[in-house]
Amino acid sequence: MRQTLLALFALIAPAAALAQTITPTWKITTPQANTGWVDKDGESNHVTPLPGGGYLAICGKALGSQGNVFIARLTAQGSTLWTKATAVRLGQTLTGESNYTHDTQGNTIIADARGVIKLNANGDTTWTRKFSAAFSSLATNPVIGGDGNYVVAFQQENTSTTPEALQVLKFDAATGQTLWTTSLNAQLAATYPSGYSWYGCRPTLARRASGYFVFVTGNTGSNVMLLNETGAYTGIHSLPVNYSIATAVFSRSNTTLWSTGAAIYRLNDQGITTARSTVGSSVFAEDDQQNIILLRQSSYISGGPGSNATYYTFSVQRLDSALHSIGNIQPINLGYDITSSFMYSLTCTPNEYLIAGGSSLTSSSYLTVASLPSLTALANKEKVGIGALALYPTRTASGARITASVPVGTTGQIGIYDVMGRQQGPRQPVSSASTTVAVPSLAAGIYVVRFTDKQGRTQTNRLQVE
Repeated sequence: MRQTLLALFALIAPAAALAQTITPTWKITTPQANTGWVDKDGESNHVTPLPGGGYLAICGKALGSQGNVFIARLTAQGSTLWTKATAVRLGQTLTGESNYTHDTQGNTIIADARGVIKLNANGDTTWTRKFSAAFSSLATNPVIGGDGNYVVAFQQENTSTTPEALQVLKFDAATGQTLWTTSLNAQLAATYPSGYSWYGCRPTLARRASGYFVFVTGNTGSNVMLLNETGAYTGIHSLPVNYSIATAVFSRSNTTLWSTGAAIYRLNDQGITTARSTVGSSVFAEDDQQNIILLRQSSYISGGPGSNATYYTFSVQRLDSALHSIGNIQPINLGYDITSSFMYSLTCTPNEYLIAGGSSLTSSSYLTVASLPSLTALANKEKVGIGALALYPTRTASGARITASVPVGTTGQIGIYDVMGRQQGPRQPVSSASTTVAVPSLAAGIYVVRFTDKQGRTQTNRLQVE
């Protein structure tokens, strides 16, 4: 499996120029105990932006045999405030198949073959729900539904005595109670009568505008199953590949992006492929400008420190919303503490890209988190040396009004975004130096106010809603 994953990461795009190397704004490397390679599709590490500022970094490789996760609380500047291990109490240790996501309140949701766990912003367990069936294979990445509740798919591999099984469940975000359960066993059997070539149907879950997509793969190709918001199965479409789907993301344009590692594809709400890129990666995310950011493990070098002297290099590339490349491939200087066992995730916020991954140096293992300046921020910095957006007040109540000031003669649009870069309410036109901005109904927390002029240059400032 390790070789398969690395082969996906190592896929080289068509010839493109390399730009100046990006150096992280900050990087931390924290020791953590490693219980072995994360098999199949488990993302072993995750970083969660917190509404009040700073981050929660989580290592999904269990510590010891008590079912713990390793957690580091970081400041906005990357300094470590504290670290701890939290027992998730599913009755057994977490498997290497654990997957992670986070909601807008800074909670982390972990889906494991044995159940689902919710951690709060302090890294404490809010609730756990052990999966009742003997699902010994994997859980998909948790998906946040349009109503804020959590959806997860669970797969059980077929054996000599049991058929392939696949269920999708929706959990209440506040209590963890099951809201609905959908079995896709009959659909799997009808779609793949000749079985599966590798570890079963390999499901991947994603949101769509009117419900959810479940990507599956078997001997006869890859398909996407459609569920509505209540979990009812409504149809299936074939996909133009015969590989497991590595990653799927619900975009700000209400379409769904998915990747095999070789290319990025876009699906409309009916499950029809409408666009394809010429480059790809198994790790990608969408930024607040609807650009697609690829994090690529593309080549390796030898001769570094440590007993494992093969070190993989990384780069970041940007695609526009039509999946066309923007600018050059940007190499990343992460240093020599990233080796071939590095499994990583990518999170985009308005001004940075957050990378979390496991790394090793000599015989020890570490949780590495790095913050990179976003390519949009770098491009704007090169265009014009503008400072922060003038904003008054910077602390206000939900539904109030604030005043934003821009350079005289500048026109454009201004919008408010959460810490994940999601637009909150409509953007407002700006045609004068001083503009009153209506704050929509927002939950308490930190938001970003961004002004974008007609040349694409931006100014931002932080807004705290109380």
